[in-house]
Amino acid sequence: MNLRNLEAYQKQFFENEWAYNVKQFNRSEIEEILTRANYLLDDKIVFTDSFDMEACHTPYSFSGNKWNSYPENDPEWTFMLSRQGFMVDLAIAFSITKDNQYFEKWESIIFGFVEENGEPNDSNKLSWRPIDAGIRLMNWMKSLTYLSLDKISTRLLEVMDESIQKHISFLQRSYIDKYRLSNWGVLALSGIAVYDLIFPGKLTESEHNWVWFHLTHQLELQFYSDGVHWEVSPLYHHEVVANFCYILQVSEYLDIVLPIDLRSELALPIKAAHYMAGADDYLSPLNDSDYVNFAYVYNIYRGMGFLPKTRNNRCDLYLGHKYSQDEPCDQVELPALFKGEKSGFSVLKTEGIYFTLFNGWHGSSHGHASNGSFTLNYLNQEIISDGGRFSYTESPVRLRLKTPEAHNTIFDEGDQSTIISDSWGYEQLPQPVFQQAEKNDLGYLFSNAWVLNSKYSKQTSFYARDVVILEQFGVILIYDSYRGNGEELTTTFNFNEGCRIEDNVGKPLAFHTSSFSGRLVLPNQTYWLREQQRSNVYNQLSAHTQVVSKSKVINGQVNNLTMISLHDHIRFEKLDVKQNGSETETYFDGTGIRVLGESTKYLDVYFIFNDVVKGNKLFKTENNQFFYGKITAFDENNNRIKLK
Repeated sequence: MNLRNLEAYQKQFFENEWAYNVKQFNRSEIEEILTRANYLLDDKIVFTDSFDMEACHTPYSFSGNKWNSYPENDPEWTFMLSRQGFMVDLAIAFSITKDNQYFEKWESIIFGFVEENGEPNDSNKLSWRPIDAGIRLMNWMKSLTYLSLDKISTRLLEVMDESIQKHISFLQRSYIDKYRLSNWGVLALSGIAVYDLIFPGKLTESEHNWVWFHLTHQLELQFYSDGVHWEVSPLYHHEVVANFCYILQVSEYLDIVLPIDLRSELALPIKAAHYMAGADDYLSPLNDSDYVNFAYVYNIYRGMGFLPKTRNNRCDLYLGHKYSQDEPCDQVELPALFKGEKSGFSVLKTEGIYFTLFNGWHGSSHGHASNGSFTLNYLNQEIISDGGRFSYTESPVRLRLKTPEAHNTIFDEGDQSTIISDSWGYEQLPQPVFQQAEKNDLGYLFSNAWVLNSKYSKQTSFYARDVVILEQFGVILIYDSYRGNGEELTTTFNFNEGCRIEDNVGKPLAFHTSSFSGRLVLPNQTYWLREQQRSNVYNQLSAHTQVVSKSKVINGQVNNLTMISLHDHIRFEKLDVKQNGSETETYFDGTGIRVLGESTKYLDVYFIFNDVVKGNKLFKTENNQFFYGKITAFDENNNRIKLK
């Protein structure tokens, strides 16, 4: 193996006092890496990196479980072991401390793996899945970039090179058309591409053409036109994007022109990735993702110029000197609103509010029964949370966390839109009708709808949700509507375990976090509280409070208005709607709500449930203002604001 390109990469990467800079800017990441590396020196292993797809915070014996056994009846542990992310930890630990123990451990693992498990066969399929073999190869390549070249013996290079050739042969042999659309395909092949860049000429011409053709094809296939990965899972979106980013990083260090214009192609997916975490860079735990700190990943994107860069979010640890300049790059426009109308993943991300609403295709088996489901984070504190995933092992907990009630949506329990058959399958899915998001004079409006043509009940059900976010008041109004032949509509609100819920008879539900309090108001709805479990991180469960609301279907429909206040001083009053020409009677097919803020500030919002069949289509407020439309607001000066 010719080390010329590796030497050139390292020469630039470690320029300008790299070790000093990473200790200044990446102290927390280094501490975590050294903790994991020191566990390995003690023959223990944990999987706690934010990118560890199946995390495990409990230390288990390394030598006692390699390479095809696993503790606690969880084969996912073996999959994590097989990916060998710890090789990068050991290499970085050596690079920073110059302690030979880390290099010696790294070297012994290479020799041990090749000797004990280096040939894929029927007895070691657990440790030779294509996705894991591809990630392992990528981690070998990454770890090499941190090691002193004078430490790498000729024998080590020969052993590695022979094993890498076996990896490439296996990955080419096992590649199937399904991987064109799967994160498995990208993760299986990215390491080969990096190997091709660092060790040019080692691939045959056919191998070179094959790997770059498929990576190009995967990049073209796997993203919606709004930049969201088709699986609509923040974790798996990042897995795919970050692998392509690393290929780009190596190519730019080595000044190699790629067959793919990755800098252009990644711009939209990374912009979409910005909206998959709150202002504190904690990942949204949607569709088999975890609520984990993704700051270092976002700092990689920032450092490479895909997101706005500042001095405080440098990531020299992973990017080296090339991207470490303090000057801000050309500013990327990142509005607070991500419409997500193609993918069905819509987001509001401000310094205060992080709100998500989903209504798209459940492209992969990582999808949950989450049509219409929202999450709400305020001041970097989770309020309304997704249920998470907990495990990939078939279990009642895993199944429940994929059902509608583990999300924050509306559904008919007797005729559910999404029916989960097992951990990875469905019996029935709804059809999203639309997803829209827009900014207005009061804040933001999110609207969506989905329909079910049930193969079991033979009935058609229509669901719709409008969410009005009143920015100045810190209020969220949710209008839910159902049309169908069901008997009862269920609505669930899964409060984060960090919220304490207070239910006082005759008063709105109060929720309290460590820094603020708010209200949940459910007028004309029968509701109760129950204790449930949710999962922030893989293999972890937390007890939390779930609010369940029930509404009877009357004349084939339900119309519910729910109010959430992020401030405990906000109050709500019900308003009547009058139909022009019938001012003596309250209009039955609509409602109004007054939002009372501080002092004399207030806002009236009116909702009309259906188009008018009989009578005048003009409506009148309690302040004798006229209006028409589905959602209309009036401020304290009686100014009309049309919302929908």
